[in-house]
Amino acid sequence: MRVLAIDTSSKVLGVAVLDEDGREVEFNHSFELRHASHLIPTIKKLLDFANLKLKDLDAYCISIGPGSFTGLRIGVSTVKALNIVYNKKIIAVPSLDVLAYNIPYTKATICVAIDAKKEKFYSCFYKYKGTALKRFSTCKLMGLDELSERIQAARPIVLLGDGIDKLKTKDQNPKSGIKITKQELWLPRAMNTARIGLEMLKKGKVVKDADKLTPLYLHPRDVQCRK
Repeated sequence: MRVLAIDTSSKVLGVAVLDEDGREVEFNHSFELRHASHLIPTIKKLLDFANLKLKDLDAYCISIGPGSFTGLRIGVSTVKALNIVYNKKIIAVPSLDVLAYNIPYTKATICVAIDAKKEKFYSCFYKYKGTALKRFSTCKLMGLDELSERIQAARPIVLLGDGIDKLKTKDQNPKSGIKITKQELWLPRAMNTARIGLEMLKKGKVVKDADKLTPLYLHPRDVQCRK
């Protein structure tokens, strides 16, 4: 099986191709949310580099959100358009899961916190069970106070995401049990989308009706992504 992964959930445009034998090729670049004009040319260049055609793929993995409203719409619309022509399977991958996969094995809790503006955050909590990273909360839109309380309660904890700057407190010494990751880990990688999506594909977790595929927004009401 071979998948094409697309991530337009942030300012970084990510495209990747991965097959079950581990062969991979990836492109991630910040176009400052100008994804509409760059996504299709990027897909074409990546496939040309890999000597592949769209017909050679078995499925499309799309980072479904939460994230940039405009970016998510562009990514979902592109996948739906490709599906009309090539009728491939589609896998919807939660964007917070994609970010969490930036963190290698740790015994600590992992918290992803994305700035949703107006002192709100898209957030989710994870733990490793063996070598597998598992979500143990829903993807949720939280206020500053609620998220801060949950972080304190979950220590020791590793934080990542572009909402971290707004969460920083004086309690960031080594004994606090709170570790803030480097900023290069705060942005998604398309290869993470591909890896998660390929595993979901193997388990049959595909979009049943492409026409009904929509981005996972957490505004204006709290929408949860299933485990």
